Amino acid sequence: MILLAILLLVLPVAQAQEVATESFVTGDGTFRFDYPADWPVQQRPDGSIAINTDAFSIVITPPALMDALGLTTEDTTKETLISRIAESFDERFSFEASQPVEGHDALRADFAAATLPDITAAFILVLDIDDQLAMVLATSAELTTSELEARVMALAESFEIGEFARPADPTGSLPILSDYATGDMQNEWIPAIAELEALGLIPEGGELIYAQHLLISAMQPGLSIDPNSASASADFVVGGRISLRPQEGTPLAICGLVSRSTGPASEALSDFLIVGPTSDGRIIAMENDASADQRYFVARETPVNFHDPQHILYIAQGGRLTLFINGIALIEDWPLSLPTESDEALYQTLYAGVNLDPGCVMTSVWVYGLPAAE
Repeated sequence: MILLAILLLVLPVAQAQEVATESFVTGDGTFRFDYPADWPVQQRPDGSIAINTDAFSIVITPPALMDALGLTTEDTTKETLISRIAESFDERFSFEASQPVEGHDALRADFAAATLPDITAAFILVLDIDDQLAMVLATSAELTTSELEARVMALAESFEIGEFARPADPTGSLPILSDYATGDMQNEWIPAIAELEALGLIPEGGELIYAQHLLISAMQPGLSIDPNSASASADFVVGGRISLRPQEGTPLAICGLVSRSTGPASEALSDFLIVGPTSDGRIIAMENDASADQRYFVARETPVNFHDPQHILYIAQGGRLTLFINGIALIEDWPLSLPTESDEALYQTLYAGVNLDPGCVMTSVWVYGLPAAE
């Protein structure tokens, strides 16, 4: 059942067109391939790679993920892996006997026709890539099995394992993060933090200090931070999805996560940091210094429409803020002004909530405290 949830994508189809190619590299930099530029390719939170065109659906499970799922060992063969995968599906699904793919080091097992009556071609395919095994699940509601296999094998010709550089952000200085906008929303902070640690963007040793599935136009109660905890500092990572549909007639709406505040939870917000989109098409990061009656902010034009939920992740660390929208860095190393020398060294309260418009909704919000600097 787990494999079924990870792998099975079935969409309607139409004929694909020949176009220029682009390269895709997984978030851990261990797997790459080339694909037509008009194919939407997305790495999901579980590490699999989904390609959903109007013509077919493909899910690729790279060798590193096969190992992580415990599906392969040094002794695993293509035949035993095909059998293991087939057995992992529930009784609704059955497979024909596996057969070799002509001209390739690969095996294909077709779904039985009665299993998916509205699908014209559906199979799992296991390939050997430099003595490591990868898996592909492919479905189509129009192509024949041989036509779909030809598409998959043309793609597989470029499969490579190794150590590859991730694409850079538009400024050329930060990698593009994996897209965590789909999948297991409750636990997506786990692969997000693992990727940031692997890329050296944050130190290891922090802890999850806040998680909320849904926030709508309300400030949540303050979350007191234990000064003896591993995350007893003002440094943290925030992730979640934001959508903003402001009420008609609103001159300027701001939708953001208020992510830290000085002062005890019983008092009104004093100093705080808010990050999120505005109704005039910008992303802002704004600090409020209540004692000095000052506000500091940076704004960028947003590349996406927040009418629909968009993924946001930002790092406040070492007095600087870096913001990613759907994995792409939009604000990098913006200097934070707070806390000042007159503030307490530790932010006693962390507020999580949305502000300042009823049309502001956030889902799957989490805050991860980074370890205090030694």
